[in-house]
Formats: sequence, C-alpha cells, structure tokens
Amino acid sequence: MNTFVSVISSPLFLAPFLAWIIVQTIKSAIYTVKHHKFNFRVLLRTGGMPSSHSGGTVALATAVGRTEGWTSPLFIVTLVFTFIIMNDAAGVRRAAGQQARVLNKIIEDGRLDYERVKEFIGHTPVEVIVGAVLGVIVGILLT
Repeated sequence: MNTFVSVISSPLFLAPFLAWIIVQTIKSAIYTVKHHKFNFRVLLRTGGMPSSHSGGTVALATAVGRTEGWTSPLFIVTLVFTFIIMNDAAGVRRAAGQQARVLNKIIEDGRLDYERVKEFIGHTPVEVIVGAVLGVIVGILLT
C-alpha cells in the first residue's frame, strides 16, 4: 500500500494526471459555452481544444526534466515519446477523424449501410500547442 501511495503522490504521476483533468475540464467548458448545454461525455472524449494527449505528455516530460535533470536519459526518453504522441495526435489521428467525417457523410446519404464512426479523434496543430503549453505550466507548478 505504501508503494501505491508513493506512486500516486509523485509529481511524475500527478503532473500528467492533473494536466489531463484540467484540459478535459477546459474542453468541457468550451463545449458547454458553445452548445449551451453540459455533456458529461465530453469530459472523457478525445479530440478537440485543447489536446489532452499533448497536455499530459508535456506535463510528464516537464516534471521529469525538472526532477531528474534536463540531460537525464529518463527525460530524453519521455521527450521522444512526447513528440511521437503529439505528432500522432495532430497527424495520423487527425487524418482518421477527417476520414470518419467523410464516411459518416456517405452513411447519412444512404450510399453505405454501416454504423456511424467516431469523428473526434485527432487534433489541429493549435489544439496540440495549447495542450502542450498547459502541460508545461502544470509540470512546472507541480515540481
């Protein structure tokens, strides 16, 4: 039990977790203002402004850099994975979301008999950058 408490109280755990909570709360607030209604599912949804992928991974990398050192192997590994995840969020996953929109249009037009697919998958570069900035702030504040 002591190990569990040590893990969840570590800044290396708390920084990405708190960044994710903050980003998802902001995302939910933006949705609520835009649509004039609260939707609990938005709190758990991927895609949209800002990116929780970049927020969480950048918060982790920042916390690792500040606690382990900016030249430590752990920071370098964390940074590399952060760039991979951010690139994936704005690249591959965004393209998949755009393809999903096209497929759903084809389904709505009756040209394809299939279930609608999830469209909110990836992020625009701005969404990724805003998430990253929030991640840096959280990582700095928690270390």
